[in-house]
Amino acid sequence: MKIRKYLVNDMNEAMVRIRYELGNDAIIVSKRFVRQKGIFKYFKKKMIEVTAAVDEGEENIKPEDVKKVNDIDVKKDIINKQMNDTNKEKTNSDEKKLIKEMEELKKLVSKLNGGEKETEEITKVEYKRYPIEDILDDYDLDRNVREKFFNYLTESNIDFKDANKLNLYKFLKDNLTQFLNTDIENEERIQIFIGPTGVGKTTTIAKLAANETLTKKKNVALITIDTYRIGAVEQLKTYANILDTPLEVVVTKDELINAIDKFKDYDKILIDSTGRSHRDKDKLNEVNDYFTSIDEKNTYLVLSITTNKKDLSSIIENYKKIGYNNIILTKLDESENHGNILNISSYTDKPISYICTGQNVPDDIEIANKQNLFKYIWGDVEDGSSSET
Repeated sequence: MKIRKYLVNDMNEAMVRIRYELGNDAIIVSKRFVRQKGIFKYFKKKMIEVTAAVDEGEENIKPEDVKKVNDIDVKKDIINKQMNDTNKEKTNSDEKKLIKEMEELKKLVSKLNGGEKETEEITKVEYKRYPIEDILDDYDLDRNVREKFFNYLTESNIDFKDANKLNLYKFLKDNLTQFLNTDIENEERIQIFIGPTGVGKTTTIAKLAANETLTKKKNVALITIDTYRIGAVEQLKTYANILDTPLEVVVTKDELINAIDKFKDYDKILIDSTGRSHRDKDKLNEVNDYFTSIDEKNTYLVLSITTNKKDLSSIIENYKKIGYNNIILTKLDESENHGNILNISSYTDKPISYICTGQNVPDDIEIANKQNLFKYIWGDVEDGSSSET
């Protein structure tokens, strides 16, 4: 059982925040009016403290969970519902016993609360969708980002019904440092590239190799262990021939170590790995096994901006098995909105180092910084004055 409290201007705002944080299965437990803090609190509008709960499918509610909310009668309803859903075979006598126990718990909690007056129960609240929610949907923002925005509106005393695109613009601009973690190119000699199949690892490696050889005049060597995907080796061979850089194709871990040793005099070694599904933990362990003995390395997790939010979160979490230092975002040219840039930054504290904006080698790659990331997140708008209201 997950229980949360919200300080809101009205019940519709509460419904929005509860829905995004706890989901559609959440129920409102209680509400009470409270005054805002500060020296001028008596001149400010009263706010509403709303308590909501959602069943996470865990064991039956515990007494310490019950103490987190004030409305004892509603707690009884929650537990009765949970018992009915999970233990339908319970007899009437069992249910009566449970109710009796809850009545006793009610008296105990009331006593612990010093006889505090129970708060008003909310039985039904009609939900009305605010225009700002359509704007957030347009940017495809994750619930973590939305919740921070909702808190910003509350702290700024902006009613949800009045919130607009200009408010969102100011919120994002003011919180760039909090949201976007960027880092310039890592200087480790060995660079490893990991990520799911189809995100553009090989093309990204070609772009970076071209920049290293043509712009920085570095000696670069390429290694690939991606012998599973049809055409992957041939594609990298083509780039290697154009750039006049050596390429080693390896199959085993020992061959990889030998190849790295062979290129010990090179300025940079870029290693292309096999793309693996984030759901296949055994295959991820196989990829990880290739790199465990390499000490001085920098590992990039390559992600496509077109991946849906849920999968992105799962990929970022599951690829921790291999470990990565930085993130490269690809296919920015293939998506109409780039809210996933913010979503990714809410899933991990690893910095975004590069963004890839097309297939052209070596041109369509940029070092990530807060300015160009925000430009892609927001679109073509350069300042808030032209935003929708």
